[in-house]
Amino acid sequence: MIPTLRLYLLLLPGAALVAGVALTPLMLWIAVAYLVVVAALVVADYLLTDRPAALEVERIHDSRLSLGANNPVTILIASRARRPLTLQIRDEHPDDIPADATIVTGNVEPFALLEARYHLRPVRRGDYTFGNINIRYLSVFGTFVQQARYPAEAAFKVYPNVLDIRTYDLLARKGLLLEMGLRPARIFGQGVEFERLREYRPDDEFRRINWKATARRGKPIAAEYETERSQYIISVIDTGRLMRAPVEDSDISLARLDYAINATLLLSYVVTLKGDHAGMLTFADDVRTYLSPRHGKSQFYRMLESVVQRPVRAGRVRLCTRTDLSERQAQATITGHRVHRSGDPRCGARSDRAHGTDGAASPDPVRGAIRSERDPTCRATADRHERRVPARGGGNAAGRTARSSSKRCTGMAC
Repeated sequence: MIPTLRLYLLLLPGAALVAGVALTPLMLWIAVAYLVVVAALVVADYLLTDRPAALEVERIHDSRLSLGANNPVTILIASRARRPLTLQIRDEHPDDIPADATIVTGNVEPFALLEARYHLRPVRRGDYTFGNINIRYLSVFGTFVQQARYPAEAAFKVYPNVLDIRTYDLLARKGLLLEMGLRPARIFGQGVEFERLREYRPDDEFRRINWKATARRGKPIAAEYETERSQYIISVIDTGRLMRAPVEDSDISLARLDYAINATLLLSYVVTLKGDHAGMLTFADDVRTYLSPRHGKSQFYRMLESVVQRPVRAGRVRLCTRTDLSERQAQATITGHRVHRSGDPRCGARSDRAHGTDGAASPDPVRGAIRSERDPTCRATADRHERRVPARGGGNAAGRTARSSSKRCTGMAC
């Protein structure tokens, strides 16, 4: 219960009567009688006001909200109250997601339903959680405001924009794609799918002449073909650091990568809907995700889950050292030891993977050695190891040649 301004105004004369006791003792009895009347009014107001249990509250929303789109959230309230109520509703949505309305108001009649709606527009993908729902309404006599909290915690995920895909799918089912400005484009060329017959033109190739149609019509007839529809389309997405830069829109700011993902998913959905094969590849400094081209809507959902479950991350720019591999192999032969296993535990794991000492065959030992060379700690440890282990059978000249073989390429991005 929250006192209102009306209650404070009712208590103000009582305070004046209490102050008048200094003038005459009779004012005390008048003040007590007045405060008793106000207290009785508040009690009667509390008894006549409907309890919060008379309201049933439910939140309705998609379990997957779309990134950068206005996602509707509906608060459904069923009232069993004895009188109409004017409600103020505040939903505890995540603070990271902006909403078009913080407090939603509405009137609900006795034994009726109220649908209060607002929109969320997420700016980042990920997992989020709704909190409780808070409702306020005024009492019968207006002396206090009844406030209640209804538990409605729910988890949801923010996916790339799938609302545009739903819009496209709905218009495609109704045959209203022309309203979106989409028209079928027939590309005539060197395909093998037959399109139509037309009269022969002087610039047409002779092999395009359809001799059976020419014989029937008595004049040269050429056949037109269009490109094949069953194509393999792979969307390649750069997930590097530059794609993290935000793109300022009118009222929202999304990263370039999010716009690229939204465009890729919409394109892939159209591709699979038309019977073509869709695939996806993401890369930064190396290949992060690859989905081979397939057809059908199941491929689109695989791409969607791949983007959500394996969030793309920006690649890092590292400093590396370029090494002459042949001389490094000669160095390992001279010292008789694996250079990258020299004492430092931070280098051991890399060297085990590079040289296959963990019991599994190494797919590329030379590439593993290059990765170990990128770490300056490992390189310094390896240099100390080279100075500590004497050369066997090759003399000091071979040791000097092995130690002087590596060249540092500072500032080179790997």
